[in-house]
Amino acid sequence: MTGVRFVDLNSNGVQDSGEEGLAGAVVYDDANNNSIQDSGEASTITDDDGKYRLQLAPGAHTIRIVASAQGNQTLPAAGTGHTV
Repeated sequence: MTGVRFVDLNSNGVQDSGEEGLAGAVVYDDANNNSIQDSGEASTITDDDGKYRLQLAPGAHTIRIVASAQGNQTLPAAGTGHTV
């Protein structure tokens, strides 16, 4: 699973030109779907460009981010995870 966290200046859910990646953000697989990062759940930290990679077994996974004071989540909708 790969993705990118970025500063969505216009809140359209798409990384447009000029919207920088968010480095140092925590992304995790919410294995028990409780919206809390628990011990043992796969996690990673975004790189300098906001990109991340989680090594996960095949199957359905709910990917969540740890909220930051740097803005609001626009994609997926705030407060939800992304099931892959």
